[in-house]
Amino acid sequence: MPSAKTDTATPVLCPKCQSRLVSENEATPWCARCEWNLDHFPAPQGLNWVLRWLYVRERRLGFTSGTGLVRELATGRARPTLRLGTAVLVAVSAVLLLLPLALLAGGVWLIAASGGFGTQIILGLLLIAAAYWLRPRVDRLKDLKHDTYPLSAERQPELFALIARTAAAVGAPMPDHVALSDEWNAWVARAGVRGHRVLVLGIPALVALSPQQTVALLAHELGHLGNADPRRRLLTRPACTMFAVLARALRPPRKDAWELRVGGILAVVLAAWQVLGGALCRVLYSAHIGMNLLAERTHRRAEALADLGAAGAAGTAATLELVADMAMWPVIAPVVDGRTAPGAAQARWREGLAQARERNAERAPRLLQLSNRTDASLFSSHPAPGRRHDLLKAAPFQQAAVVVTPEQALRLDAELNPYVEALRGELAKRQRDFELL
Repeated sequence: MPSAKTDTATPVLCPKCQSRLVSENEATPWCARCEWNLDHFPAPQGLNWVLRWLYVRERRLGFTSGTGLVRELATGRARPTLRLGTAVLVAVSAVLLLLPLALLAGGVWLIAASGGFGTQIILGLLLIAAAYWLRPRVDRLKDLKHDTYPLSAERQPELFALIARTAAAVGAPMPDHVALSDEWNAWVARAGVRGHRVLVLGIPALVALSPQQTVALLAHELGHLGNADPRRRLLTRPACTMFAVLARALRPPRKDAWELRVGGILAVVLAAWQVLGGALCRVLYSAHIGMNLLAERTHRRAEALADLGAAGAAGTAATLELVADMAMWPVIAPVVDGRTAPGAAQARWREGLAQARERNAERAPRLLQLSNRTDASLFSSHPAPGRRHDLLKAAPFQQAAVVVTPEQALRLDAELNPYVEALRGELAKRQRDFELL
């Protein structure tokens, strides 16, 4: 795709289709019709030419990756499969897990063979400590529940009934733990050794969405559970984290022997460490970057598949509305604040959000398309909202399998309202604390 070389060279009309160029937030203009110049990425100031070249190249590859993902999945028939990238990550993770096991075995053997207190025991204890430090880690349910409001089927029967209907529509298991948070977000995870399924929904997002968009949000997150995405992330986590851990452990100090006031054999050891350890750190960090590039590509595909599953449960129309609304969240989010009177937050916020959407209705398509530039990165775990929107439009249209009636929507609002008021109180407190600074 051709693009302008500099901002000053950008014409008023698109040289490909002669449409008038558009822009948002002082971004470099692009063609909304054919996306000419949408892949223009000015490098940040202060970088040398190598870093500028790498930045622009990485962004353009991310842009190309997004368009390629749409072409790959646009038929709507794609299913989660064990792809080459995932297979490599799982294999590397399995090999890396042998390292702490080897350290543990070596430490135990040294202690058992020592015959008494001495250097072997100290070395064995150090190896065991290193094995503990490099051990594989899983998310703890206690940590995932931090700063959230736990829900239950007894207190929120309508919400849990909707979750059950949506889970059945996407072929996913019911989550073991459901909670609300104060984020403009929603996510699922597996926690603990037993793999508890966790679903967390953001209160602001639930207030901002229509009932059918809420179904699309639930279907998307539950689709991750049905596709075993959290489990896959757990299996590939060592490959994505351990190279960086090892690099940090081997990184030599930046100060030289004179600055650290060491001499003799210590100065020689320090110099060797800085040369060999520095080179090894670069190799390990390069491996870390490579593993995460593979992982994020897998994650973006998983997000796109979850969108297609959401369209089957909530309907293509509602899922398109949800994705388009996400591109507007940074613009309309300031409406959700603590200045609303107690007891009226849910109604006032929805009224304010509707007005904000109306004020920015003319900008909405440009903001959605601009996300294809701003969110284009090989290191992004999600496709840009614009690409997700393109995929849903290109895939076969689907009617909703799960529909929320007006009566059910009212009961859902009633169950959500106490938590909306709790969030309003927290936001009001934060605002008061800020004004006192």
